Amino acid sequence: MRLAWIAAILEVELSGYCDGPPAERSDKLLGQRRAHAVERALGKRGVKPGILTTKGHGAELPIVDEATEKGRKANRRVELHVLRQAPR
Repeated sequence: MRLAWIAAILEVELSGYCDGPPAERSDKLLGQRRAHAVERALGKRGVKPGILTTKGHGAELPIVDEATEKGRKANRRVELHVLRQAPR
């Protein structure tokens, strides 16, 4: 697999989410902690810390219905969004 494009990434946002009722402050803090944990793990693997930012969203943007444990588990996640990369 060719990974040269990764070197062109200049800015990444790590967005942390959780399950449960939306708009609760503690949910956003939990999402933020999840994003920070991924930021630390990526840093230990050599990702330049200056390109990473984190944001906690809490439960405000579920990707699936939370009626089941499987659905709630899927909503506990961190998404990586490339915000800016060098021109090719």
